[in-house]
Amino acid sequence: MPFPKHFVNNIELYLTTVGVIICFAIPVLFGVHNYWQVLAITAVGISILHGVLFWVVRRRQRRLRQELIEAMRPMLSDRIKNLLTVVLMAATERSEMMDAARVEAAITAADEITATLDQLSLESVRRWHRHYQSGPVFTI
Repeated sequence: MPFPKHFVNNIELYLTTVGVIICFAIPVLFGVHNYWQVLAITAVGISILHGVLFWVVRRRQRRLRQELIEAMRPMLSDRIKNLLTVVLMAATERSEMMDAARVEAAITAADEITATLDQLSLESVRRWHRHYQSGPVFTI
């Protein structure tokens, strides 16, 4: 049975709540005279567990993002190359009216777009975002 969406969307809150409850419940089981020592050890253990769990989740998120980019690249490449072909055909058909420099500029632009699509990666999106920080802020 899949987890409810609300749980998945707020998993950090639920895990933190459970961790706090465990931190205060475990020392009660060991007696009052060692309460703070057991509480500290329990808190450290839960912190380590939280760190490992969040590392695993974040690693999975990175892998899924990379898979998404890998899946998007061929689709975007095909779509844009088709559109560029139409533009280049239109530019070369009117080459009698246009000078050769404009046709060459269109071909160069098409090659640059193709190269950009071929190099699309999570890191290239990050570099783009750092360079153009005027857009919406997002974390990758």
